[in-house]
Amino acid sequence: MPPETSNAMAKGLPRPGAITCILCPKGCRVEVDKEGTVTGNCCPKGKAYALAGTKVPRRVLTTTLRRPDGTLLPMKTLGAVPKEALLDCAARLSALPAPAGPVTPGTVLYPDPFGLGIPVAATQALP
Repeated sequence: MPPETSNAMAKGLPRPGAITCILCPKGCRVEVDKEGTVTGNCCPKGKAYALAGTKVPRRVLTTTLRRPDGTLLPMKTLGAVPKEALLDCAARLSALPAPAGPVTPGTVLYPDPFGLGIPVAATQALP
């Protein structure tokens, strides 16, 4: 395990206030204290990422839907969904019919299925 002073990617269980930045391959271990002071970031993007992650955590939702022919259609949201809404959004997607025709990566399948202004697009080409 890297020394505590290292900015290497953290291993094991996370500490409260500690976030691993995913904006670049470096994977800085960024910490935010109760006053909102950010440490451990190597660039300004890491600071903004950590502050946003502690205030309103958001995640991109990736999932699959079974098409009428039995194949699975992989898809993802084209924006981040509030973390507390992920399960509800996944349930809403699973209730929608999957498109039966050919799709290409990036094809918007559902323009705004959650009422959050976040479209869902295909991530793989299927006939």
